Amino acid sequence: MKNLHILATISVLASALFFAGCDKIEKPYLQTTNSVSSDSLVFADTLPQAKGVLLEDYTGHTCGNCPGAADIAAGLKTTYGEQVVIVAVHAGGFAKPKGTLLSYDFRTPAGDEWDTFFGISAVSNPNGMIDRDGYPTTHVKSKSAWAGAVANESALAVQANLFFATKYDASTRVLTIGTMTKTLAALTSTYKLVVVITEDSIVQPQLDYRFTPDTITNYIHHHALRSAASPAMGDEITLAPIGGSVIKAYNVTLGNDWVAEHCSVAAFLYDATTYKVVQAAEKKILP
Repeated sequence: MKNLHILATISVLASALFFAGCDKIEKPYLQTTNSVSSDSLVFADTLPQAKGVLLEDYTGHTCGNCPGAADIAAGLKTTYGEQVVIVAVHAGGFAKPKGTLLSYDFRTPAGDEWDTFFGISAVSNPNGMIDRDGYPTTHVKSKSAWAGAVANESALAVQANLFFATKYDASTRVLTIGTMTKTLAALTSTYKLVVVITEDSIVQPQLDYRFTPDTITNYIHHHALRSAASPAMGDEITLAPIGGSVIKAYNVTLGNDWVAEHCSVAAFLYDATTYKVVQAAEKKILP
């Protein structure tokens, strides 16, 4: 496997929690301006990349049927490995804190916005989307349909690649994220890039109707959406010509109860006209 290392200079605004920049790589450096300071991040551009498939599992800790869906998602992750990117979105009525035991709040503004726009919890949970395929009529898919949909999406030709560079400051809990979108095919629509943080291995109670008693106090939640680094519906990007790349950069501060070693950056590029995901990828924020 051949690694092509591309160095990009990404500005870090000292007073801002979040910022984004967009430019095509030149010479081969991307220079940014109006900055207080700057850091250099190295992208490891490794080709070819498989077609990444976004699996959004809409769930809630008071949804007793949702752990079964999470198990199906985990099985697909085992089968397809890095090709499947899971984002567990806690949204809707089942995600609301309830009582003392189920008081933890997994909800996020981004998850709520997606849930409202795509109408997932209005159908009920557990349900999800695979690459947001079928919007606006057949995008909500039951857990029994996930395997077939993932198989179909994973076989598609790769049209773009997504790469990451990350730098985490443990003292400030600020994560700097660089994303590189490399165009591999003629993409003529309008496209948006969404970048989020997910976390694994969160131990919090969960209803699970497969057991008696049905409240599992030490349930381990995986792939939980923690925050969007980009706007929830993404940043519009002008893609480079075939073979070219575009970089965007973000800063996000990790929550006090997030474990950095369990957190990942997940990103997906989608067609803003159809909402169909073109490519998805993820990377642990720490080695």
